[in-house]
Amino acid sequence: MKSGRILSLLLFAYLAATSILPVAGEEAPDTSYLKSGDFPKAKKYIEAALARDQNSAPLHCNLGIALLRMRNYSDALDHLHQAVGLEPGLSAAWLNLAVCYLCLGELDRSIGAYQRVQILQPASAASIAQLIAILQKVKSVDETTTDYFEPTWRTWKRGATIKLYVASSKSPAYKNQFQHIAIESMQQAAQSCSAQLKVEIVPERSDANVVCDWLGPSNAVAPLERGVTTGKALNGKIVNGTVHIYLGNESGLNCLTDETVRKSCLHEFCHVLGVAGHSANVEDIMFALIESPTVEARLTGRDKQTLRHLYAGQE
Repeated sequence: MKSGRILSLLLFAYLAATSILPVAGEEAPDTSYLKSGDFPKAKKYIEAALARDQNSAPLHCNLGIALLRMRNYSDALDHLHQAVGLEPGLSAAWLNLAVCYLCLGELDRSIGAYQRVQILQPASAASIAQLIAILQKVKSVDETTTDYFEPTWRTWKRGATIKLYVASSKSPAYKNQFQHIAIESMQQAAQSCSAQLKVEIVPERSDANVVCDWLGPSNAVAPLERGVTTGKALNGKIVNGTVHIYLGNESGLNCLTDETVRKSCLHEFCHVLGVAGHSANVEDIMFALIESPTVEARLTGRDKQTLRHLYAGQE
């Protein structure tokens, strides 16, 4: 890893604004539940609203999002198709269709849906192009490989002490447990390297060589970012790193469940440890689209083997 910026273009399933069950001065309950990650309750409210209005594209889109996050891909696909049938320009529905097709292993259809998003959201075209390139790579991946190691990646010195400072945030989307999740994620990733790396939690930013911050959507460089890592290496060894986890995106709606934050932290801390690229396997934590339901909040065997391979033979 050379000094510079590593973008993690992590797909965030946009939640379309809607007027479901409006309450004066408050958010519609289904939107609130989608934001908080309570997808079964969101599903209940949306289905009730759809019983009154079967021709609402936003309702079908939001139900598709809830079902997608519940891993009910076939029903999610049905409602997302109904959404774009009713409103062909609804980019949120096309974006979630792309994710749904990915989860079903239909990569060509996923790419086609992303290409539609490129047209509908010109500001996101460059980011989407990178996602499409990743999916093209997925199509040719050898599923028998045990890791995704690349020899150009850098490492910390074996036995190095990573002094970690995890900030807090005053953002309404921030929860106190996120700090603990970040610490656990760093510890798990460092342990997986099998390089005697030590993780020391320090109370002051100035004492740290790795800092984790939480930032709002206005700080994101690319519309689809969920996190970004920067780092510096001297004489071939990493000496420091900074992680930013974004607490939302430009839609203004968040889905910051503990699982989402854990996935983001594990992904970014693997970057801190030297994994400069991404996996083409849709189940690995280092797959670029970690908001995909195919990715669980854990390091896979391939993730761990890649970290071990990276540090094998390092002094």
